[in-house]
Amino acid sequence: MKPLLLIITLTVVLFACKKESKNPTINNNPKSSLLTFKKWQLTAWKVSPAFINGDTDFYASAEPCKNDDYFILSKDSLLTLYENTLKCDPQAPDFYVSKWFLDSDTLYMWGTPNIIITLDENSLKTKSFQKYGSTIYEYNISYKSIP
Repeated sequence: MKPLLLIITLTVVLFACKKESKNPTINNNPKSSLLTFKKWQLTAWKVSPAFINGDTDFYASAEPCKNDDYFILSKDSLLTLYENTLKCDPQAPDFYVSKWFLDSDTLYMWGTPNIIITLDENSLKTKSFQKYGSTIYEYNISYKSIP
């Protein structure tokens, strides 16, 4: 009788517990509603100091097939990058999936922390840093929300 009572008690306790969000940082951060379920397209990508080849404007030097891509952030922490009309490689997949999360004012995409500088209904501007050799590069990246 005691084993049956234990099983019933455990079953009630397990199913009575409220399930928490998988990622409360995303769901509870007010910025997540501005970020999610929109198509975000790159509009600027500057680096300082000049990169190894002297380039400071990655957006201007990128192929048009890269600059027309966009990504969507979903509330379940999925980041989906879509090839838009122009594809660099016709054999490449139409989309790629990764993870993202939001921690206060830092947006983590593709494993990289991006500090949110500005965010509204139509635009997102971020700043990130990368060390290459002994140089620390600062990236200022802008996106627009597209229909």
